[in-house]
Amino acid sequence: MTSFRPAAAAIALVVAVALTGCASVGGAPASGPLPEPLPGGEVRGIGTVLQLEGERPELCLGPVAESAPPQCDGLPLEGWTWAPPDDLSTSMSGGTWGSYAVTGTWGGEVFTVTRDAVPLALFDPIAAEPGWWQSPESAGTAGEGDLDAISADLAAGAGDAYLGSTLENGHVVVTVRYDDGTVQAAVDERYGDGVVAVVSALVDAE
Repeated sequence: MTSFRPAAAAIALVVAVALTGCASVGGAPASGPLPEPLPGGEVRGIGTVLQLEGERPELCLGPVAESAPPQCDGLPLEGWTWAPPDDLSTSMSGGTWGSYAVTGTWGGEVFTVTRDAVPLALFDPIAAEPGWWQSPESAGTAGEGDLDAISADLAAGAGDAYLGSTLENGHVVVTVRYDDGTVQAAVDERYGDGVVAVVSALVDAE
């Protein structure tokens, strides 16, 4: 699988250049893995399910390179079948893939499917409430250089739980595999309250 994490040396350089500016936002960056809490019950993930010939199927929650077959790093799936109702998968060039809402349990190593997957084209999600960081009154006050340095710091050292980050409304918005509030508390302590917003790719199933 192709990795989408920036090269460590390049990230280290970015962090070093922005270190002075970042010190005003909860102190200088402190690279290190983020905590990885595990859900206590079923969760749902929306993403690309990919299986290459001879390999285990994976649920990719992060970036996916558009190719045939696509390329991504995902959660190994147990109990997956390529015959969910109204399947809309594609098979080509030694791979099978499709976009699905997948429900199951995540134990940190394997995602075990517990319900029929739903092709994303047929999935009707409940509208999510806007994130706390998105409202105009919650606009962040950190400088772009500070935010870039924090984003680079997370990409370099957050660990396998990290799926990606963006800058939005004056905040770093980081997506992780799963968060029950533990990761948000950790980044608040590391970078300061209200600077980084954590989004959980896996959400507790209804």
